[in-house]
Amino acid sequence: MIISVTSLKGGVGKSTIAQNLAVCLAHNGVNVCIADADPDNENSGNWGNIRSDDSTLIHVPVWTTPELTLSRQVKDYNKQFDVVIIDGTPSIGQMTSKILYVADVILVPTIPSINDLWALSPFLKRHQQAQEEKEQEIPLFMIMNQFKPNVLSNIESRDTLKNNGFRVLESFIRDRDAYRSAVIQGKGVIEYTDDKAKREFVNLYNELLPLIKN
Repeated sequence: MIISVTSLKGGVGKSTIAQNLAVCLAHNGVNVCIADADPDNENSGNWGNIRSDDSTLIHVPVWTTPELTLSRQVKDYNKQFDVVIIDGTPSIGQMTSKILYVADVILVPTIPSINDLWALSPFLKRHQQAQEEKEQEIPLFMIMNQFKPNVLSNIESRDTLKNNGFRVLESFIRDRDAYRSAVIQGKGVIEYTDDKAKREFVNLYNELLPLIKN
């Protein structure tokens, strides 16, 4: 299975979702790897380098994947691993089109702000084009990041997505230092010391798992 974690916006949590989902899968016995498709930042690549230096952590291979060879490389990884997670690039170019086309499932992190909602329009056009070219549905799920469940504007942003027909996960991620601190150590939050962050991501993982299996 190929899971693309992508968005046209930077800073919405693509790498956070990709890394933590990979760690959860690995801890549940899934043979998983990450393809870092953002050559300008290589967030997951750098995280993977730190992680590989710590022999106490379960192994999660991470490879940087250039645009020219992305489709071929990801398909090759998919033969070797149960799940390949693509950490996407914040770009509307051909790389994003390839990331969408090759996916079995697409996860789109978004921040609850009107600017981020507006930025979804060109991305969704690319998603529709990918489905038409592939001649099949590519399921897409929205994940709310930096979400404050007691703030009205955040609730309204999530409801706007739902009311426009988007599949938005009920589980969400708050803006927690634990995610940033875990990255520095090459960890996922389930391997870190913040119990609230652990429960939060496990809830998201448990909601997501049956969706991506189907």
